[in-house]
Amino acid sequence: GFVRRVLRNSEKIAKGVDGRNTIWASATEFKGKFPEMPEKYLASFEDKVFEPAVIKEGSILVQGQNLGQSRPGKFFGSRESGVPRTVSEGEELWFIQEHGKRAEVVKGYMVTKDIPVYYGKVANGVGDQFLVPEFQYLSDSLKEVFEVRTMN
Repeated sequence: GFVRRVLRNSEKIAKGVDGRNTIWASATEFKGKFPEMPEKYLASFEDKVFEPAVIKEGSILVQGQNLGQSRPGKFFGSRESGVPRTVSEGEELWFIQEHGKRAEVVKGYMVTKDIPVYYGKVANGVGDQFLVPEFQYLSDSLKEVFEVRTMN
């Protein structure tokens, strides 16, 4: 599947999911358990509930951004959550009133190596989201593959 949930068994995680060599084997910040969720991000998840997960190499993540934004933020959706085809769909999918953010484009990123994420339902929103931990350098793990304009 798109998201492979990580067992909260630190020994298995440290060895890699299903015994494979994954990002967990080389993440120096990973010291026996999944990194703790920073307090400032907890409210972004419905009921503050999230799960550690690994996004597999070759998967596509999407993110609403403003025009001219050169680097992705930390929150992503999956391609399965849909890419808006019209301005109204773009506003419906990517306008987050609570945070006052309007996304003018949706960018798609291919995952170039497995990455750890926090996964859960969007608080006061629709669908699921992925938050990349702060120790993960996105430039090492993502390659932009498309951009769709959502607003005029």
